[in-house]
Amino acid sequence: MKLVNPSLNLDFQELEDGSLLIVESSSLFYKIVLGLKNQIENNIGDFILSKDFKPLDMRKNSLLIIDPLSFDPNEKKIENEINKLVLQEALDEGHYEETSKIISILEEYTDTLAFDFNGNITTKKEVEISSVIKMLSFQVETYCETFQGKLFESLLAFNKYLGINLFFFVNLLNFLEREEFEELSLSLKREGISLFLIEAKEPKYKIDCFNKVIIDSDLCQF
Repeated sequence: MKLVNPSLNLDFQELEDGSLLIVESSSLFYKIVLGLKNQIENNIGDFILSKDFKPLDMRKNSLLIIDPLSFDPNEKKIENEINKLVLQEALDEGHYEETSKIISILEEYTDTLAFDFNGNITTKKEVEISSVIKMLSFQVETYCETFQGKLFESLLAFNKYLGINLFFFVNLLNFLEREEFEELSLSLKREGISLFLIEAKEPKYKIDCFNKVIIDSDLCQF
């Protein structure tokens, strides 16, 4: 994949290797982050993401994380996708008979409750397995306690269930020591997940193998 922005003269090739953009100008930093946010949310902007010379929809293929502490592997989009997959599982050949029995039992129980109730009542809704699955609230099971581990679990979840493979992070390196970042970076590369780091200053440690661009306070690029 590659990412370019002609208006800012930015050209990042081989995003799979990892990318680091250091922007020392506060006004330009704001402009770039806001531009990415608007484009990923609304698909309007000057950034062009592509693969094999074909443009990619940034809304479907990338995500901007400004606050990594609030990055949650069980946000609503992922929960909805998991529910959809569980529903397919419940209706496939291996589970269909058992699913039908459960629906039948719930329907009988609903009728019994209505009959035994002190008053004339009924239900407006039929028992549907999709509603049962939604009620059960399936989620990604997490195990890690460290920030690095939680971040890895979240990135894997967004990649697996939403197909996102490019993640933009704002000032992520403030939260990770060198060894933690290197371990995280290698693990993500093995999973085919790309990191694009946007930092306001030069990191306190060297970032090996990442494609690096610096825009200083005078807007000179090198």
